[in-house]
Amino acid sequence: MRLASFLTISNNKLYIQNELCHEFKSFDSVELKKYYRSLNIEYPKFFKMDDFSKICFLAFSTLKNNYDFSLVNDDEVSLLFSNPNSSYNTDLEYIDSY
Repeated sequence: MRLASFLTISNNKLYIQNELCHEFKSFDSVELKKYYRSLNIEYPKFFKMDDFSKICFLAFSTLKNNYDFSLVNDDEVSLLFSNPNSSYNTDLEYIDSY
């Protein structure tokens, strides 16, 4: 197994291979939708996702645009997502819904 590419999100910045790719003002829904539209993606279910899922979707979409996945077979691709805050935002939204 080898690491072919990686993406990091830190302090509202998205890095690919440690190079700044995009900077968000914040990770609110408005900013995420704006970045989604800038990628020219058509995936209507995006708008029904929670913010954490949107960030993951946008991160992978950005990585996909910057790495040629045709260089590897489908069964050779693995994705690893890590988050130190778990689903904190979604938990807060759930609590506020009561």
